[in-house]
Amino acid sequence: MAVKALRLHREKLGKIKHSSLWQEHDLVFPTRRGMAASLQGFVSGMVNVLTAGVVSPLVWHSPKSLAVGMLVMMLLGFGCWTLYLRTTQVKRGDLPPALPDD
Repeated sequence: MAVKALRLHREKLGKIKHSSLWQEHDLVFPTRRGMAASLQGFVSGMVNVLTAGVVSPLVWHSPKSLAVGMLVMMLLGFGCWTLYLRTTQVKRGDLPPALPDD
């Protein structure tokens, strides 16, 4: 049973070419794909540093405050995602030629 589930999981993963985030990078930064990925990694790392260094010490004194802190972070993330979806429209018509696969 477990082998069958793993095989099904692997087949589904094989059908996924790129995540939507990488497709956005290809549309917006087709010639600077590595730079965009590097900047994304840097920003993600800095958010993790700020969360671990600033937010965690403020809320770790009780389980209730940890739960409230998680809820606030989740709502903040959802709000940023919603704002992004409402304000960003990627042009999908006049794209430069695709880069060759190596």
